[in-house]
Amino acid sequence: MAKFVLFPELAAEMAKSGEKQQDIAKLLNMDNSQVTRRLNGVTKWTEQDTRTICKHYGREYEELFKKNVKEEKENEILEN
Repeated sequence: MAKFVLFPELAAEMAKSGEKQQDIAKLLNMDNSQVTRRLNGVTKWTEQDTRTICKHYGREYEELFKKNVKEEKENEILEN
C-alpha cells in the first residue's frame, strides 16, 4: 500500500528542494517528532509554523497546506 500523504503540495516542495523533515524542524526550531506529528495530521500546524514555511518556499498557504481529503477518507476506511 502506498504511503498516505496528508499535505501533498508541501511534500512536493520539500522533495523539490531536497529537504527532509529534519530541515523543516530546524527551520521551525522544533523536534523532528513535532514535525512528523504535524505532517501526519496528529497535531495542527500553528499559524506561525505555516507562515514560516510559506515564506521559506515562497508559496501561499492554500497552495501548501491543502489537505489530501480524498486519500485521508480512503485511508480511514481501510483502517476500520
